[in-house]
Amino acid sequence: MRGWVTCDSQTELWDEDLVDDRPVGAVSLGFMLTLQEGLLAALGY
Repeated sequence: MRGWVTCDSQTELWDEDLVDDRPVGAVSLGFMLTLQEGLLAALGY
């Protein structure tokens, strides 16, 4: 139960953060995922 409560609390906090900074957060997340894929491809993973 404690694990579920912790996850729920973190999810609620993240949801609030995303609502506050949705445009910036979405662009940053998309950019980081693209950058990560590029780096992994460059390293041969």
